[in-house]
Amino acid sequence: MTLDGQVSVARSPERGRAEQPQRPSPGERSWTTAQRVVVAVAALLGVLARWWGLGTPGLSFDESFTAAYSALPIGQLPAALRANDSHPPLDYLLRHPLVDLHSDLWLRAPSAMFSCLAIAAVVVWMRRRSWFGVAMVTLFALNPFQVLYGRQARMYALMTLLGVIVAMVAERWCRGDERPRVVVTMGALVALACLDHTGGLFLAAGVVAVAGLRTDRSAWWWRAGAVAGVAVWVVVWGGSFHQQVEVSSSSWVPLTSPGTLASTISGLLSMFQGAEWLLVVLVALGAVALWRVDRVAARLWVALFLVPLALLAAAGVHFHVLLSRTLAASAWAAPMALAALVAAAWSRRAVLGAAVAVLVVTLSVRSVPAAASYDEGVASAFGQAAKAFSPGDEVLVHPGWFWPVAWSSYGAERTEASFTEVGGVDGWLWTVPGAEATGRVWVLRPASYAVRPELPACADETALAGGWRLGCLVTGGP
Repeated sequence: MTLDGQVSVARSPERGRAEQPQRPSPGERSWTTAQRVVVAVAALLGVLARWWGLGTPGLSFDESFTAAYSALPIGQLPAALRANDSHPPLDYLLRHPLVDLHSDLWLRAPSAMFSCLAIAAVVVWMRRRSWFGVAMVTLFALNPFQVLYGRQARMYALMTLLGVIVAMVAERWCRGDERPRVVVTMGALVALACLDHTGGLFLAAGVVAVAGLRTDRSAWWWRAGAVAGVAVWVVVWGGSFHQQVEVSSSSWVPLTSPGTLASTISGLLSMFQGAEWLLVVLVALGAVALWRVDRVAARLWVALFLVPLALLAAAGVHFHVLLSRTLAASAWAAPMALAALVAAAWSRRAVLGAAVAVLVVTLSVRSVPAAASYDEGVASAFGQAAKAFSPGDEVLVHPGWFWPVAWSSYGAERTEASFTEVGGVDGWLWTVPGAEATGRVWVLRPASYAVRPELPACADETALAGGWRLGCLVTGGP
């Protein structure tokens, strides 16, 4: 037994692999009744945070994009994503049967379900890790990043679930279970992650890193499993991804710098700004504490979080990819580091542990309500604008790529003729049904996109929710 309480594994020099699975150390015990109560309360609060009022507020722009493209016939989806998106098709396919229900709640339900399953997986994963495991479950269930993306109709909740399961399977392998089915399972998980989000490629690199410097047959089979998962993605979507890279524009995503890297890490823990570097320091201290608390978990932390983060930061020097949500599959690692920090501090002195716990709650858990009630404002803006429309009016959404919001808000259809220019303003044009043309065109745009119309105004421009503005132009009489 090693000094940190982990059971060492005897290895055969000839074969270089474990002779038997590693068993939990004597210090690893099932949770006490008090610990189970804390875990149950934390998990329940986490579930409520993901499901309470899930149908409100209205869809964000990204969610409206999900709705609009998930509604396409399956045969048209790959071409549409190649031309207009940077993501693989899995999430759109999963939500395709739900779009016809015309319900924001049902469209978001898969994300909430995946996020709750991730909580359950973390409970199973941590069930023999005493108060460290309790802290991990609590900080994961009440993690603002998890709550935010567990409520959005996007692909990140599934990525988080896959990331947790990958970590659990990787730990099983590290503890000596090197049977072929473990490697096959890992390969399947990597393939699903890559087909859900391109962040799965960074996760695959982390899975390869789990084997470390081992050169035995089992380690090479493990690496081969991860590579096979990526190969499935290459065959299914690799060519389409190449086209997406050529047409996709993500210039709004900042390139790698110390500040953006700190924001990426802190974004996994908090919705608030201003404490990014403090959170980075706490995560770093937590990583050191994790090495003392649980060596196997620390090894997974380095391989499945630090390696993908380093690769993402390196890619972000030249490409606009550095976002917290790109690391959704590794997002469990940030609350794990804080949980280890709390547990280590508490083991030294209860007062010190309580102080660290209060600091963590203040910096992270406190922003859960903000995550659960997050409203981009775009749906509210389109709802406010609709009150000014009359049958026969036309609505020009500028810039035109905001058309999915109009599609989800007004039930409008997209046609090639919808993208046009009116009075010097380009955008996506929709006619309010029910009457002959009135000669009025309402221009709906974000305040950050200034326009200079060449037609007279028929009403003063008004401010709407979320920084949107609504103007009116006269094109002629009926």
